[in-house]
Amino acid sequence: MISLALPVALPAAADLPLLGGFALSYAALAVTPGANFLVVSQISLQASRRHALMTALGVAVGAAVTASVALSGAELITPWVRLVSVMQLVFAALLARIGITALVKAWAAYHHMPSRAVPPPLTCFLLGFSTALMNPLTLLFFLGLALAPAGTTRPFAPLEGAAVVLCVALLWFGFVAVSFSRETVHRAYLRARPVVDGAAGLAILAIAVHLALKAVAAA
Repeated sequence: MISLALPVALPAAADLPLLGGFALSYAALAVTPGANFLVVSQISLQASRRHALMTALGVAVGAAVTASVALSGAELITPWVRLVSVMQLVFAALLARIGITALVKAWAAYHHMPSRAVPPPLTCFLLGFSTALMNPLTLLFFLGLALAPAGTTRPFAPLEGAAVVLCVALLWFGFVAVSFSRETVHRAYLRARPVVDGAAGLAILAIAVHLALKAVAAA
């Protein structure tokens, strides 16, 4: 009888509590309203559920890549303190662009002007991916875990951590995408679109300015 067992490396039983604790800690970070949440919710309100889910998938993949890189090369990344500052500035510029776009849409909706065409799903995926990939708060979270003193926690394999992040992010941001893309939510959004887009734009711009000021101060 031929065995069809595949050589798949599963986490050791001793790793499961560590991975469970890591999943809970990252989940607490993911559900905290921030740039990733704002991007997914904005696309969910403005476009179809397919666009929303593609954005959520992009955020999940971007976060997983960030986790894998941070967990595998923490010792090489941390000496480059300026790298984090540069990432913050690039991320702030990305958020500023998203915030300004939201404000323009709010202005157009208030004056009943035709809105811009919805970007294709691939563009939504890339938007979510780039937002999560360049999020310095997420990077610092993973670096802090990887560089924890011995005895407090043991960094597990980067691919294990990335898989946990991918699953948690897919569950949460997929839920956000499905919830905000419901027809009833869409109708309520269309009635209050100038206020919602304006508030979201100002919130995103505030985050961008805060990150840019922190990056300049740290440089």
